[in-house]
Amino acid sequence: MASAAEMQEAFADFACTEVDRSSIVIFPFRCDLGFNIRIGKNVIVNYDCTFLDTAP
Repeated sequence: MASAAEMQEAFADFACTEVDRSSIVIFPFRCDLGFNIRIGKNVIVNYDCTFLDTAP
């Protein structure tokens, strides 16, 4: 299993954005396009979360 830091880094690479160290991303997650995704501080993205990111 990947560490929290590895999952944050993978999410940041995929979404082309920074992820605050206070946020947690637990894989797997799904999305439509992979852009228009931003998460702030103290956010938890739990496993099997789906982002509908087609709107600007």
